[in-house]
Amino acid sequence: MKKILLFCFTAVCVSGFAQKGDFKIGFRLAPSTNIATVRDKDATPSDVNYIADGYTVKERNVSGVGVSFFIDYFLSDHLAFSTGLWFTQKNFSVRNYDGSTNWDNIYFDGNGHKNYSNYQGANYGNNYANGYNYHYSGVSNYKTTYLQIPLLLKYYTNDIFKNFKIYGTFGPTIDLRTGEKLDGPDYAHYWNMAHNNSSYAYRDRNGTGRSVKLFNPIDITLYLSAGANYKIIDKLEVFAGVFFNKGFVNAINPKLTFAEPSQTKVNTGLSLKSFLIGMEMGVTYKLN
Repeated sequence: MKKILLFCFTAVCVSGFAQKGDFKIGFRLAPSTNIATVRDKDATPSDVNYIADGYTVKERNVSGVGVSFFIDYFLSDHLAFSTGLWFTQKNFSVRNYDGSTNWDNIYFDGNGHKNYSNYQGANYGNNYANGYNYHYSGVSNYKTTYLQIPLLLKYYTNDIFKNFKIYGTFGPTIDLRTGEKLDGPDYAHYWNMAHNNSSYAYRDRNGTGRSVKLFNPIDITLYLSAGANYKIIDKLEVFAGVFFNKGFVNAINPKLTFAEPSQTKVNTGLSLKSFLIGMEMGVTYKLN
């Protein structure tokens, strides 16, 4: 990945300053679905190990949308360097299983509802949490927004027929988190943990005792798209295509730690990485 980013950056710098060409500005709308990867190395419930947080998995794929302003600088008749400001949603839906859930001998299911069928959950030697697992297992939906700065190479074919071309785009983006929020209750507990929420179990604390953001402030992604471009008039064009945008940085904030002496980082065991698949459409205008 590092070699790919270095190659793209070098190619852009060398080519960009060696030649002059046309500039186009554009607006892009990009609805997508995040088919994120969620991996948890440690499935031990916190009933057994204080610093454990149960087993976390992806609940479902979640949709989002992106809006972008960009500029293309043409290095040749077919090749352009593209950058700009993209505001993109990366939403996650996760489910946490934290072993047995027992409150005064009344069992609760993964969403915190009473269950009188003597549901045992994952019983680890009857090490129940004495109530502290209430609202500590279940589903949470998290919404995040990132400002993406693309460093892309865009290639256009010759006209397939009059005014109609095919394009392809490839390169990295640097993503900066601009917003995050909890959508609904936090049964998976990570939001409460990051925000040092004292209304639930004593485990719902960031290890530093201070509130932090749940999600990583930065991501590095690889972007790939292909589509069609149609010239309406001399300087005005429209385009539409499909894209893939794979994140390589763990979305869990490295400042989020367990409340135990060594303050173990949560992201050493739990990994969330985005993978957006979507459509893009928009308009460009030639400046010169």
